[in-house]
Amino acid sequence: METYEILTSIAAGEQDEKISRIFDALKERRKAIKAKQEAIAKATLSIGDKGTLTGLRPKYINGAHVIVTGINRTRIEVKVDEDKFTSSRARDRLGWGSTVPMTCFVPAAEE
Repeated sequence: METYEILTSIAAGEQDEKISRIFDALKERRKAIKAKQEAIAKATLSIGDKGTLTGLRPKYINGAHVIVTGINRTRIEVKVDEDKFTSSRARDRLGWGSTVPMTCFVPAAEE
């Protein structure tokens, strides 16, 4: 089945008896994807890495230039990179250090 056919079938109520199983399967798949992303991030991150933040709320934090100062199980500690421009609003929110999900860190390109 193509995506359109699957979604149309669900919307039409043709899969009502299977909807709980479908939901559970999707939830498990999302967990597996997140675990894979975290494992990759953890294996490639080091203290001192520079990059930007993405996928966070409030949205004005996204794009802030930060430096990794610590690595936890699923989160990293970051501080604002003083050498790069970051909005004063994001700088105030992040302060001298904050923890964020490691999957929200985008490493800077090697210079």
